[in-house]
Amino acid sequence: MNLHEVSQPENNSRDMLLTGVTGKKYNLKFAKDLIKKFKVKELETQRSDMKGDTSLMNEIFEITKQINELKKS
Repeated sequence: MNLHEVSQPENNSRDMLLTGVTGKKYNLKFAKDLIKKFKVKELETQRSDMKGDTSLMNEIFEITKQINELKKS
């Protein structure tokens, strides 16, 4: 996963900066990458919970496949 920097504040006038009301603007790619990261983390947790049970090998394999696809994209 790539690290993304926050863009410059939308309104950086002197008064806005002094009052601390400016907000950072995140781009869509950052949001998508963040969602992917959470999905991968959730799937990895699910997979680690299942690893002790050998009867769930097919499910573990499918989860691993999903994780790899998310990491590639």
